[in-house]
Amino acid sequence: MHALSLLVTTLRLTCWPFEVEGQGTAQDPPAGVTAAATTATARAAPPAPIPDSLPRQEAVRYDIRYGLFGSIGSLSIDAGAVAYDDPATPVVTVRAAGRGAVLGLGGIERRIEAEFDVRALGSRRWKEARRKEGTGPEHETVDLGERNLRGENRIQRQAPGKAHETQRFLSTLPTSDLLGTVWRLRTVPPVLGQTDVALVLDGLALWLVKATTVAADDLVPDTAVHALRVEGELAPIDYNGAVDGGRTARRFTIWLDRRPGHVPLRIEVPVGPADVVLQLVESRRTVAAAPSAAPRGQLFR
Repeated sequence: MHALSLLVTTLRLTCWPFEVEGQGTAQDPPAGVTAAATTATARAAPPAPIPDSLPRQEAVRYDIRYGLFGSIGSLSIDAGAVAYDDPATPVVTVRAAGRGAVLGLGGIERRIEAEFDVRALGSRRWKEARRKEGTGPEHETVDLGERNLRGENRIQRQAPGKAHETQRFLSTLPTSDLLGTVWRLRTVPPVLGQTDVALVLDGLALWLVKATTVAADDLVPDTAVHALRVEGELAPIDYNGAVDGGRTARRFTIWLDRRPGHVPLRIEVPVGPADVVLQLVESRRTVAAAPSAAPRGQLFR
């Protein structure tokens, strides 16, 4: 299994047995990209208000389970306070760390750090790192990503023993890493019956994500908790917008807390004979910090 969008945020973070790499080519921009569109996104925007639903100053933890195997991993996500490097571009730094293995084999550790742009509702910079459990930093594969207001995306992979690989492409649809995609959905869940469409980068692999809120008052399985239920699909595409036939499309279901912040309470992804399930174990507010200036500079050196 490759990137399971909002869900894969977790699977790719932890579960090596479900990981499938893919990327396509970056020779042509996706269909529908025009100079006028990219110029429009670059225009100056007024200072963005901070929505009450923006997830921030929180720490959550999930248990990851798969069919009869039971628990196969865990995932922790921490979000900081709102910070500014420009009055018009408030950001929240989100960090995730996970590990996972099936029957004690093939353990993988994965970390993601993303700088979520509150105005654009997507990550403007991110870093993903993964390595086999028990190995050192020299065995780590690192993906650095960046998106600007003109819709230009740049991804650089640093893999042990290989030359650095850089991919660039344009996109008019909102485009982000996995954490940024989850934060977009949490900040502004689709209105009941409506669909949010975006692109998500899982490493070098690009996916078209469609997420629809299908219920505003649904019971989370095995609980008495009421939540929003969002169902979605992931379609693998190349950087030029063409369908990538080498990867499998996926579906997912996610239950979001109805309160502001919309913490994901449960995520299900059908994989093979069973579902991968991410079940919320802990959710807490962290100590509030005064707004600060986010560090300037590029991830790409």
